Parts: sequence; structure tokens; C-alpha cells
Amino acid sequence: MRVFKDGYGFVGLIVILLFGFLTLGLGAPTEAAAYEVKIAAPLSDSVVNGTVAISLKMKSSTSFANVYVDGVYLASTPNAISWQTTDVANGMHTIS
Repeated sequence: MRVFKDGYGFVGLIVILLFGFLTLGLGAPTEAAAYEVKIAAPLSDSVVNGTVAISLKMKSSTSFANVYVDGVYLASTPNAISWQTTDVANGMHTIS
């Protein structure tokens, strides 16, 4: 068996080049469809009380969204949902 002491030799170089071309061709990133959901209502920094409708604006490729209030799951829906604000303390809250 012959051992190359100064590198990979010609065969190794060819293998490295072929692997590089395959990696470039197969490893090209694909652009995934962005699932975008925005909260249409209530608006940011709104003062709300009682029962509040949370409306979502979604791209057509999005079938539903999970809604959280202060990091706590509220509902999954493609439509508007209601949030009972009397169940939470007064102050700032985050809808996501």
C-alpha cells in the first residue's frame, strides 16, 4: 500500500473538487414561504377593557395561528377571537 506523505495527491484533489461542486449544487438554500401573521386589533399601546376582539391579518398560505397573552396560550384560530380582560390584572399586557 502506497502512502502519500505530502498531501492527498491527484486522486484526493479530484475527490475534494467533486465534493465541493456537489455541495454547492445540492446544498443551495431554498426559500421557504414566510408565514406571516400580524395583529390587526387591538392596536399597539391601546387601552382596552371588558371583552376585546383580537383580529389577525394572515397571508393566504397561513391556515391558523396560535394567540398568546403574556406568553400564556389563549386560542388557535384563523378568525378573530375574544379576550376577557377582566380575568387579568390592570397594566401592560403582550398579545403575540
